[in-house]
Amino acid sequence: MLYLPVVSFLIALYAAIYFYSRWTRTTKLPLPPGPPGLPILGNILDAPSNFQWKTYATWSKQYDSDVIHIRVGGQSIIGLQSLQACYDLLEKRSSDYSSRGDAPMVDLMGWENRSMVLMKYGARAHRRAFHSMFNIDAVRRFLPNQTKATNMFLRRMLTASSGDLANELRYMVASVVMDITYGIEAQPENDPYVELADRVFKETAVAGLPNAYLVNIFPSLKHVPDWMPGAGFKRYANRWKKLTARMFNAPFDETVRRMATDPGLTSFVSLLLENARAKRDDVQEDVIKNTATLIYVGAMDTTVATLLSFTLHMLENPEVQRRAQEELDNVLEPGRLPEFGDEGRLPYVTAVVKEAMRVHPVAPMAIPHLYSGKADDMYRDFTIPKGSIFIPNIWAMAHDETAYPTPCAFKPERFLTTGGKLDAMVQDPNTFIFGFGRRICPGKHLGMASVWLTIASILRVYSIEKAQRPDGGIVEPRREYKSSLLQSPEFFECRYVPRNAEAVAIVRATNRVG
Repeated sequence: MLYLPVVSFLIALYAAIYFYSRWTRTTKLPLPPGPPGLPILGNILDAPSNFQWKTYATWSKQYDSDVIHIRVGGQSIIGLQSLQACYDLLEKRSSDYSSRGDAPMVDLMGWENRSMVLMKYGARAHRRAFHSMFNIDAVRRFLPNQTKATNMFLRRMLTASSGDLANELRYMVASVVMDITYGIEAQPENDPYVELADRVFKETAVAGLPNAYLVNIFPSLKHVPDWMPGAGFKRYANRWKKLTARMFNAPFDETVRRMATDPGLTSFVSLLLENARAKRDDVQEDVIKNTATLIYVGAMDTTVATLLSFTLHMLENPEVQRRAQEELDNVLEPGRLPEFGDEGRLPYVTAVVKEAMRVHPVAPMAIPHLYSGKADDMYRDFTIPKGSIFIPNIWAMAHDETAYPTPCAFKPERFLTTGGKLDAMVQDPNTFIFGFGRRICPGKHLGMASVWLTIASILRVYSIEKAQRPDGGIVEPRREYKSSLLQSPEFFECRYVPRNAEAVAIVRATNRVG
């Protein structure tokens, strides 16, 4: 526990902030609706610790509003439940709504000023570095890397057991991400870079939750000395800070060493470093290092979670799987796998990808935006207090019954016209699952390309079936999801069964082409 004087001081401080904010409000319009909360403490007791997106969606229905307000300590938090509200504020007013709020525990763990995702808006050097390599045109240079990793995954699944899927997906994603980012070949098992990134990311995801640590509610606690009783969170953060630094430095340093002996090395890091040195521009090594880490940390768990969700949906919807396989068989020439150029001819497969990303969006609540205006703002008939944090509820948008009738059902046909073409009148989930405004995910194009190719390739040669016990009985898969910054299925078993002898031949033939 913290010393009583410290607790008393914090209560007094936040009481002062609470009453001062109410006294100095520059508009008399009401705040957006939400649970009433307590004086001074606000909604600390109401703030959900698990599956926050569902709680916010429930509040949205309860208060009949797509804009919900709660106060935690002295901080106003506003949940945006609709695409329209996000568009109005985060797109149209992006100059004032594109910064990031504080993430005290995450900062203490070594992320401060390292990741453009967590930086205040203005980290243009980081975004410029990323966009130079991963805009929709530049992504094409890395398509062979993605094809190579996907083919390797298909081969490995020929001999994988029913419990190996998650590990095999992680290796596939690690292979393509490490190759593209650093030019490093990932190891099939116990890769030191991948394991370190996995540990750091999982701990960071927990640390970023609002209720995970008291310092996230009372940011002033980050100034408490490490030696003080009750400051164990700081000592814990310091241990992780060392691991975070190693995660940023180790693969980058390895690439720099390889560049000295291999002038033909092609990767995000090597290309940007060469350009920076040749042009003497303002892209510093730290910017490249930080941006590279964001690529491989950000892509790993999000891509794996999406593909695990897709697999679970195929187990639950075998008729969808069969229809997608029929389309692939009818469109593709015998003996070959799908390629990126086939996407336009495979509308149902593309609809399956969209539906897999919609029903269980990987990031159900987007990383918060901060309103950085100098005075209170107004939206509709509501006051927006200056310094408010905005959290877009991606899950609520993906389950909007107006846009997606029976939203919990897995129905790829919702994205198709009666003639079987993609329906431009149906809201594409890609318009919101990657974020909004100036904070939209810069890896959107690379991520979509990777997920589409993997899903199309799997459906071409495998049938996804439920696991079997030794006695031949069926193992029903778990249908539970983890509650974190990312939404990923809990462990489940399944079988990837080659569809026929031709499918086996197609998979084995990839060993000759990558």
